[in-house]
Formats: sequence, structure tokens, C-alpha cells
Amino acid sequence: MRRSAPILVTGATGYVGGRLIPALLQAGWRVRAMGRWLDKLACRPWAHHAGVELATGDVLDRSSLRAATAGCEAVYYLVHSMIAQKGGFVEADRVLGGRGLERVPKPPDERRPGDTLDFWRLLTVEPPRRLRLLSEMKAPGDALLDLTIVPLGENRCELQLMSRFLPRGLAGILYWYGFSPFHHMIFRGMLRGVLRAAASSALRGPERWQPSDKDACFLPPQ
Repeated sequence: MRRSAPILVTGATGYVGGRLIPALLQAGWRVRAMGRWLDKLACRPWAHHAGVELATGDVLDRSSLRAATAGCEAVYYLVHSMIAQKGGFVEADRVLGGRGLERVPKPPDERRPGDTLDFWRLLTVEPPRRLRLLSEMKAPGDALLDLTIVPLGENRCELQLMSRFLPRGLAGILYWYGFSPFHHMIFRGMLRGVLRAAASSALRGPERWQPSDKDACFLPPQ
């Protein structure tokens, strides 16, 4: 049975959207595909599927974005530029009910649990060993990012980055697995960026780590 509430896919004419939409349709979801030009949407192979409706809109235009999201179960934001001109990504997240991008005025050594950092909420701050963050971006689930430094002896340590996602329903599961290959690339780049910022170098890695049951994550009570 096809679900009544659609999932909105922005950037539907892009590489990721063009592959995500058929997967959503196969899973039984209705899809509202959004783009700035209707003719580009209409030429896609899935455009005339019974479960697809086409919508024109621009993530930089609050009114068109709000109209496109009306009645949707979830939203996939697939516009390529995450920090767009005029703050497009920020505006999109706020229109969808998220917090958008914020900056913390405090210097790093004064940040405490509960403070915000961009669209993250600091859950654990244990300098210089651990930093744990909760994403407050609008998404079909809750994302946690955990950075830990593990001493390995004199002048050696291991930098660990763990990303965990608690999905809300099928939309959250599809979201996580659909973006999983891109997350791996992003996180490897983040680890290299931390090393560059620390003026350090890696003896090996980054390497993908396979979690076990003991690494299951639970959000603290609010």
C-alpha cells in the first residue's frame, strides 16, 4: 500500500536525488520531487511514476520552500552547496522547523555541555580527550557525533570519530543508508582536517571501524 504523506526530495535532478527517488518509490513511499525548473524534473525517468508529484521551488525562497514541504512526512535536502549564498541551507533548515546555523560567541576553552556550536548541541565536553555533539538539524532521526582521543604511549594517540544515528521510522532508515557512502567520505575528510589543524600527521589511516553491541547509543533524558 502506498503511503499517503509524501517525502519531499529537494535537488531532485542531482546525482543523489536521481538514485534516492526510485528507492523511495520501491519502498512504497510517495515522493514530491522539487527543483527550480519543471522541465528538468519532467525529463527524469521517474517523473511520470504514479507515486511522484513534481514541485518547483528554490531553497533560497522561503515561500516556495514552505509550499513544497506542506504535508510531507520527511524531507531530504540534497542541494549541493551546504553553505549557499544568502544562507540557503540555513534558511531551509529553519523553514523545515530546525534551528539553522548558529555561532557560539564563547572561545573553545569556555564551552560547556548544553552550549551550541553551529547546528550542534554539546552533550559532553572533556578537554582534551572527548567531545560529543547532538545534531539539531531537521532530519528523520537524531544524529550523534563523538570525537575521542585515546593515548597510545609517548607522542602517540588514536583519534576516533563515531557517528551514530537513531532513525525515526522507515524515512530515517532510508536516510541513513542512502547517505552512508557520503558520510564515510565526509568523516575521513574531517579526521584529516583535525590532523591538519593540529599540525600533526597520521602513522596510518583513517580506517573504517566496525561497531559492536556495546557501542549502542541512547540519548540522555531531557
